[in-house]
Amino acid sequence: ALIARRSTQDGFLRLGVSVFYEPEPGVLWLDMIFVEPEFRRQNVGWQLLLETRAHAVSQQFREMSFGTLLTNMPMRSLVRREPGFFMSSEVHGQAVVFSERLARRATR
Repeated sequence: ALIARRSTQDGFLRLGVSVFYEPEPGVLWLDMIFVEPEFRRQNVGWQLLLETRAHAVSQQFREMSFGTLLTNMPMRSLVRREPGFFMSSEVHGQAVVFSERLARRATR
């Protein structure tokens, strides 16, 4: 699945993109957020993260998770922007995985 906002009339993305999939029933894995360089630090990544989370909630996923490299400070600071948004994190080698419980029971 793919969420993209503010595409142009020619269909090419101009701001950013969020890519996710369901690795197991009830879990949404955010695989990638990409923001075009000229639109970074303008709240686009945060909006993509919120839009992806809203999609997960509306589709009744029980959990949303994603990972990033320990050295990816822009993504780590994006997650810290809202304390308590992603409640758990685990370090796996050079990566950290964030997750949030969204519902008590998945209906998928």
